[in-house]
Amino acid sequence: MHTFHAFWWLLHILGVALWFGGQVLFSILWAKIRKLPDSWNADILQSLFDTFDRVSLWSALLTAVSGTVLSFLVEPRAKLSYFWLTYMQGMGIVALILSVFVLRWLGKTVRNRMVASRSPGSTQTYTSVLHLNSFILLTILMMAAFKPH
Repeated sequence: MHTFHAFWWLLHILGVALWFGGQVLFSILWAKIRKLPDSWNADILQSLFDTFDRVSLWSALLTAVSGTVLSFLVEPRAKLSYFWLTYMQGMGIVALILSVFVLRWLGKTVRNRMVASRSPGSTQTYTSVLHLNSFILLTILMMAAFKPH
C-alpha cells in the first residue's frame, strides 16, 4: 500500500472511530441524563449537546471526505466487492445525514424546550434517531470487518 493510500485510510479510520465512539458515548450519557429529575443542571446538558454536535459534525465530515477519496482509490476485484463498496457508501450517506442534519435539528429542539421550561420534555424521537444512527454505524463497521479481497 502506498503512503498516499495509508494516509487516507488513517484519516478514515480516525474519523469513524471518533464518530461512532462519540455516538455510543453520547447514547450512554443521554440514557443516564434522561433519568435525572427536572432539577438537573441545564448548563451541563447544553455543554454536552454542543460537544456532541461538534464532534459528530467534524468526525462525520472527516469520514465522508476520506471515504470519498478512498472510493476512488479502492479497486473492487470481485462482484461482492462492488456490493460492499455500494453498501458502505449508501449507508455512510444515510448516517451522515442523520448525524449532521437530523440529530442536530432534533437536539436544538430539545435544547429550546429545555430553555423554555427547564425540562427537555419528550425526547423519544431524538433517542430513537440517535440509536438508529448508532446501529447504522455499527452495521457499517461490521461490513468493514468482512471486506472482501
